[in-house]
Amino acid sequence: MAGLPTDFRLQREDAPAEPEDTEAGKDLPDAVRRQLCDHLDDLEELISREVRVSTELLMDTGRRPQEIRDLPFDCLEQDPDGSLVLVYDNHKSYRMGRRLPIGKATAAVITTQQQRVREMFPDTPVSELKLLPSMRANPHGTKAIHSIGEGHRTWVDALPDFLVPTTVEEDGQTVTLLPFDKGRIFPYAYRHSYAQRHADAGVAPDVLKELMDHSDLKTTPELLPGQPGPAS
Repeated sequence: MAGLPTDFRLQREDAPAEPEDTEAGKDLPDAVRRQLCDHLDDLEELISREVRVSTELLMDTGRRPQEIRDLPFDCLEQDPDGSLVLVYDNHKSYRMGRRLPIGKATAAVITTQQQRVREMFPDTPVSELKLLPSMRANPHGTKAIHSIGEGHRTWVDALPDFLVPTTVEEDGQTVTLLPFDKGRIFPYAYRHSYAQRHADAGVAPDVLKELMDHSDLKTTPELLPGQPGPAS
């Protein structure tokens, strides 16, 4: 630090962004995603309502786990054309107040959770509430849940085997359904699945870049329909 002026300051935004995760193959097969959705009620019963809601939002929006975990109470807005948007902070790239178009079903998940939180913490100003408040040592609802991953892992491990169509030869017999590795089912995998789902629907790379909130198009490689690809 020798030679620097006394008023030198290093701000958070001066630090380079973390490298984007480019490891391929993390998206989940459709058969696995359907089975997970079928067991969301089990997640709420086994872990909590907040982890269930966070998992639904991860599936629907493709945001990073921290972005969902830290959502404020008032995270649902409408654009001038009436379309619904999720307002969130992209901490990884220091981009606050990001807006993601969402469907009515996803918005309904948010509004139902908002009603629950408002009933639980009626005296706390909306501006201070979290959409997914912790149920421990949080009398005013201003602290978000500590983690999504731990409860999510407990839920996934407790579920029956996920059988996916796979054709292999085993002892001279053709096996068409095999168990899917549960270790590949973790919160960040929903982001990869979101990207692949849109690529399969024919979304152009530049549009997908905006949906993923990447700052550089190079971070959003063109994904071939039906092929796994990175999505950081």
